[in-house]
Amino acid sequence: CYNFKKEIIDNDLIGKSKNFGLPTYWRGLEMASTQSPILFQYYTSKKMYDMATQLLGTKDIYIFNDQIVVKLPKEDFQFDVHTDNQFGPNNQLALEGGFKTITCCLVLDDFTPENGPISILNKKTRDWDIPLPKKSSLIVWDGNTPHRSNKNDSEHERSVWLCVYSTHDLTKMPTNPLTDEFLKFYGEKFII
Repeated sequence: CYNFKKEIIDNDLIGKSKNFGLPTYWRGLEMASTQSPILFQYYTSKKMYDMATQLLGTKDIYIFNDQIVVKLPKEDFQFDVHTDNQFGPNNQLALEGGFKTITCCLVLDDFTPENGPISILNKKTRDWDIPLPKKSSLIVWDGNTPHRSNKNDSEHERSVWLCVYSTHDLTKMPTNPLTDEFLKFYGEKFII
């Protein structure tokens, strides 16, 4: 994951066009498994299928996106409060229960208070929970769950790999607003 981030930064790719996922590069990398057979193998593994089907409550699920987020030391790279579905094809339909997504966040470096950990809005208390998992932990949240992260103020990188699964083929959803930017994402039924 670090090598993908290094390639984006070293080659000054941010804002330049690409032919997978979103139209241009940014500080992360969506659809990462299109660039790595090893990531695709894990993203579509039986272990991930078993977990995702249990959490989504159905055996009929779809792969949609997997994303690398590496925060370099002292990098001014943060995420304001958002839900994952708000960046998907139809946030309103997701909020109405028309489909469900989950994000499985594989923690690749220990989270610390300084390295830009993920904060998740607790729906019961309305407080921001800041889990500090260790490397190789997994955090899972619903696509409608508000979350955020600060910049990395530490001397070490903080990396995660995010795997998104859905109850429906999101590439065939009516988009809101109408756009075709999701056509370069996965829309494959996840079958083991």
